[in-house]
Amino acid sequence: MRHLFNGDPVVGKALAKRDSKHPAVVRQGEDDTARWKGFAHPAVVSVIDGGQSNARTVIVYAQARGENLSQLLEATGPMAPVMAMRVIYDVAIGLASAREKVNLACGDVRADKIYFDGKHAQVADVGQWRASCLGN
Repeated sequence: MRHLFNGDPVVGKALAKRDSKHPAVVRQGEDDTARWKGFAHPAVVSVIDGGQSNARTVIVYAQARGENLSQLLEATGPMAPVMAMRVIYDVAIGLASAREKVNLACGDVRADKIYFDGKHAQVADVGQWRASCLGN
């Protein structure tokens, strides 16, 4: 999938239909998506847009750099400690910045949602989680 205006690669995610049946959940998701759209950090994949399509909430993200960490580890085995620390550092700094700047956090960080290009890591599919709901 490509961005309509600039041609950059993008990724779309449709949230579960069951969530669309609850107006309060839809409103919160739209609000959080709008806040993520205003946030930029090199360690967090950007949210480009969000909205409704076929009675489902859809979020469009920029495409992450590098390879999915889960697949990378499966293919190559454990990372060297220095590289692993780079991934941990990048993810931690990106999430801390999101918490500080827009009061949002990701409650589902895992290897499937981290991409690594050999030098830097990015968290993708940040989800819609208010930091106050995660024990702030």
